[in-house]
Amino acid sequence: MKKNKNKSMIKSKLFKLFFFLIIFSFVSVISALIINYIVMPAIEDKGDEKILLSVTGLSWEKAASLLNREGFIPMKGKMRPVWNKKPFTILNQSPKAGSKVKMGRRVYLDMSTTGTKIAFPNLIGTTERSARINLEKQNMIIDTIYYRYSDKPRDVVFWQSVTANDKVFPGTKVILKISLGLSKWVVPNLIDMSKKDAIEAIKNAGLQVGKITTSPRNDLLENTVLSQSISPNTKLYSRQRINLVISKFLSNYSDDE
Repeated sequence: MKKNKNKSMIKSKLFKLFFFLIIFSFVSVISALIINYIVMPAIEDKGDEKILLSVTGLSWEKAASLLNREGFIPMKGKMRPVWNKKPFTILNQSPKAGSKVKMGRRVYLDMSTTGTKIAFPNLIGTTERSARINLEKQNMIIDTIYYRYSDKPRDVVFWQSVTANDKVFPGTKVILKISLGLSKWVVPNLIDMSKKDAIEAIKNAGLQVGKITTSPRNDLLENTVLSQSISPNTKLYSRQRINLVISKFLSNYSDDE
């Protein structure tokens, strides 16, 4: 009986020791994680900080030297073609100038490069959507778009600030004027035109072809315009139809009459 009691006590002590070791190991791991990921970073974050100075506009050599003296690490960032700056001029920096930055922090510097000039596209007569797609392909930038009445169809480019085929750098900005359509329509003189030419002239003037009737005339070529419903050179402020009267030979006409 006494032996059994001693065995129970030993088992109980071993269990307590085993349980203690498990708890101790668990606490040790948690403590290590807390020290590693919370305490140490917090201590490190309390390191020296400085206001980052601006190096924009300086050459890479000067900017890198200045940043090194201030305790930062200069890093080369993106290269962008800029025609009016010397190559390797600092265009932008990250982090931004004026921000409070920890000593030893990397500072990325975007720099200029000359790039290659390309011919600027001709956008006149294209739609606004086509112009945008074309400029994106050429890496050009739309600065401003104005919408104005013109003698061009609606939604068509009728003016661009950069002349077509001029040699420019990618990133060049352009101003476009997009047509709102005609503000007024001038009626063309259709008298004595052929039917075909008169229809084309009406359409080119931005107007619509109306009713076409015939009148017997054997002294003119058939399908010659005799009259029009709206007088030539009339200014219209809305699109209207132009009716025509054209000549037609009499089938029973005889020279002996």
